[in-house]
Amino acid sequence: MPPLPVPVATTLARTFPGVTYTFTERDVSLYALAVGCGPSEGRFVYDGDPDFSPLPTFPCVLPYHGVISDVPLHEMVPNFSPVSQVARRSL
Repeated sequence: MPPLPVPVATTLARTFPGVTYTFTERDVSLYALAVGCGPSEGRFVYDGDPDFSPLPTFPCVLPYHGVISDVPLHEMVPNFSPVSQVARRSL
């Protein structure tokens, strides 16, 4: 197996500042609709539902709202381009 570009211990030792993120009912509803929820999943789509709540996967998108830009991917994975990865998968 070829050596990793960055020692695992270095990556695991990296710390990041805490981030506060706020979201609204609208954000929760739009996420649910975007991943395919429909009328039968009203508790995830309609904020007037008495059991309204975010989908359990909703927190997965939170890091992409400004946090991911603070991660120095170019140091951790040199020569990586997410664009080239997407292009390869679509071929």
